[in-house]
Amino acid sequence: MNCISRFTRTGAIAAIGALCFAASAPAQVLQQIPSDALVVVKLKNLQAINDKAAALSKQFGLVEMTPDAGDPLGALLGKANLGAGIDKGGDAAIAVLNGDLNAAEPSAIALIPVSDYAAFVGSFGDPKKDGDFDVIHFSFAGNKDNDDTFVAHWGNYAVLSDKKENLSKKPDGFKASGATAKELDSKDAVAVVNFKVLGPKLKELLTAKKGEMLAQLDKAVLGDEKTAKYSALIKSVVNQALWLGEEFLGDARFASFSLNLSEKGFGTSLMADFEAGSYLGKAFGGVKNSSGSLLAGLPEAKYLMFGGGVSGGDSGKKVMEDFLAPIEAELAKSGDEMKPIISFVDAMKKVVAAQKAQVFGVIQPSGALGASALIQTVAITTGDAKAILDGQAKALEAEQKLMELMPSPGGVKRPMMKFEVTPNVKTVDGVQFNQFTSGIDPNDNSPEAMQVKMMLTYMYGPSGAGGYMGAIDDQHVLVVSGVDDAMIGAAIKASKEKQDNLSKNEGVMLVAQQLPKQRVGEFYVAVDEIVNTASNYAKMMGIPIPISMKPNLPPIGIAVATDGPAIRIDSFIPADLVEAVVTTSLQLRMLGGGRGKPGGL
Repeated sequence: MNCISRFTRTGAIAAIGALCFAASAPAQVLQQIPSDALVVVKLKNLQAINDKAAALSKQFGLVEMTPDAGDPLGALLGKANLGAGIDKGGDAAIAVLNGDLNAAEPSAIALIPVSDYAAFVGSFGDPKKDGDFDVIHFSFAGNKDNDDTFVAHWGNYAVLSDKKENLSKKPDGFKASGATAKELDSKDAVAVVNFKVLGPKLKELLTAKKGEMLAQLDKAVLGDEKTAKYSALIKSVVNQALWLGEEFLGDARFASFSLNLSEKGFGTSLMADFEAGSYLGKAFGGVKNSSGSLLAGLPEAKYLMFGGGVSGGDSGKKVMEDFLAPIEAELAKSGDEMKPIISFVDAMKKVVAAQKAQVFGVIQPSGALGASALIQTVAITTGDAKAILDGQAKALEAEQKLMELMPSPGGVKRPMMKFEVTPNVKTVDGVQFNQFTSGIDPNDNSPEAMQVKMMLTYMYGPSGAGGYMGAIDDQHVLVVSGVDDAMIGAAIKASKEKQDNLSKNEGVMLVAQQLPKQRVGEFYVAVDEIVNTASNYAKMMGIPIPISMKPNLPPIGIAVATDGPAIRIDSFIPADLVEAVVTTSLQLRMLGGGRGKPGGL
């Protein structure tokens, strides 16, 4: 068993899930890590994160159930018989070292901050010397590990590994740059993948396997007469997917995931950081963030989820066009069968090119099951309204032709979906709407079709799947599904007046403040509304679930943004929401007769 797995098992490094580095020397631990390390997990100020985790655990009511949650670091060190010589206000890290990717186990080192190295080593009871190294054995809750762990003293750190050759050379320091360096410097816990070193290795492996993969694909496709005639097209799609993978591995310098704790909740960031002059670096670097609200235009309502975003601009369109170009060339060589696909791709390209921004919301349903739609949506797209409407109509028409071409699996008859667009069906507050519908052929009364129709009635109401789309003006298109004319009118009014109801919501404001101020898109999920809605409809179906969540809780927030040549996805989970989820989970445990019963904690 290697050092890192032993360390995790004993719990000494398991603290990395909630413990971090010293603010007084934020870069010091990185100086003790090789510059070519493949993966680095950096942790910041063990005691500070321990205090944050303890405070949150107390707020969530976890301390009453698990007393160790009140001092996770102390409990962990106690069970591992550690503590002597450790600098609890210091840094910690794990690094996976550069080496053979085909090796059975990666080589790794762990760095523990120490104020007294001799006391740290001595706390293991039976340390031995092996040249310049100390040899120790971990124990956890009385269980001793007989495998050797080698320890070296570098700076203010005890550095551990299962192989002493990993400690034979002092490192030259791990150096990040750009957005990744900012993450390492500012976040509580950060895991970084060094694609400057790992990328070429993986790209070499992918290139070596590419021919074999395509040969296997050819064999599979050509061996089936239904797919053989599409072999060139299928290979083109796969080739483009591999091309994107090769571009990523060649252009990326770092990828990272970070965690930040605060009294307000949990923040995470997932980021890919590219070389500035590379293909993907220029693509993401050319996408412009927005500093304004991306939620303006939605009518006032209770939403299960909602969000908005701006177009990727010329950079995003170029990547899409570069990806599709070889595929479209193969489609052009195909027969008439491929015309629906060509039409669909062309229509969607025109829609993407015509739009500049979009805002959408999924409204909380409240009507009787089957009498009203469970899925109620509102979306407003900004751009060339005529081009957007024309493109959407042509895409639906192409979808219908594609459905007619699709063979029934195994020769079994399947219900045929129909997509239709009927122009100028109605006018609401001066806006003329086309109706789009999708559903089972009304003349198909087979058992399979009747089952699908029933499901669609539950999901979309008696009118079935579909909705209305119309141009509010020459720059705004409204698309709705499952809502009545009153909500359509409210959406028209909100768009014309640029109402920004959601951005002013207290819970949304709290979450938005924890997300990047400059962003391409922002999305929110109202967990309380989803849980309460599911509970209400379960009761309607005769499955009473007597639980509910506290209303008006702040939502989970997600933001997509660029940071120079980097693309990032940030999220924030509010502490109040987590507390309510814990309370609701206890309700479920009590209903199930579990340990959540009073006195059973």
